[in-house]
Amino acid sequence: MKEMKINFKKSVGCILACAAICISFLSTNVEAASFDPARFETIEAKGLKIHTYMTQDALGDLSIIFETKNSLLLLEPVPFHSRTAELKAYLEALHKPLKGIIVSAHNGSIASYEGVPVYASQATADELNKSIKNQLESFKSFGGEDLDCRLVDPTNILKDKNVTIEGINFEIAYHNGPLPSIDLAIPKSKVLFKHMLGADEHSIIVTREQLDSLIAELKDYEKQGYTLVLSSHHKPEDGNAITTKVAYLEQMKMIIAESNSADEFITKMKAAFPNLKGINYLNMTASFLFK
Repeated sequence: MKEMKINFKKSVGCILACAAICISFLSTNVEAASFDPARFETIEAKGLKIHTYMTQDALGDLSIIFETKNSLLLLEPVPFHSRTAELKAYLEALHKPLKGIIVSAHNGSIASYEGVPVYASQATADELNKSIKNQLESFKSFGGEDLDCRLVDPTNILKDKNVTIEGINFEIAYHNGPLPSIDLAIPKSKVLFKHMLGADEHSIIVTREQLDSLIAELKDYEKQGYTLVLSSHHKPEDGNAITTKVAYLEQMKMIIAESNSADEFITKMKAAFPNLKGINYLNMTASFLFK
């Protein structure tokens, strides 16, 4: 029998190489699985695939991902580093490139997506460098160092009513007054995004003019038959949320007319809507309307 000679150095090298491959494989899979699937939902809406991320962070943020055949489009990135890491892990698991970020009202952690085009209205872009900067700093009281306060100027300013981004045709409504934001409607898929809606929550109303405008807008969306409503701080809702919110706002308008103070307004609103969440939103509305 021939004596078997073993090249020790070569064998050790092979073992180390195999170990490195195994470690790399495990590391990749850990990274790919570094998100909580329970926080994500996939919705099919008439030819459009939408992913939502309910962050469960201190601000109750929700991010939205539009998935097209060849790319991804992110709406309202989250402002916390830890949640951004989770969102990016989910984006990587979809195996398509992120081709754009749309900002309705939140700066979010845009700086974490270097090189990705950022779309926003001029009013939102201006606000990002004014009150939102101060707002982010104030949020540090509960967000701590996890809150990303870096500001990034949008690369693409939205101006037109009809805009196509990554093959998705959006109808945009611009809100340039206090708390600027944009609404995004996708008529083909009957999908509507509003910064805040929430049929089971109170609304933030800054002026009486804004209230009238919002009622008119929602009635128009209701008439057009939108079936999916997305917001920045609420789980996805169906079209009935629009009808419910219109009724709420119309009753709010009547209560405003018959109230002489913020306290009276709040008391009457609580009596009319005892089960609604977001009392802090109601208090904010009272402070804006009854100065």
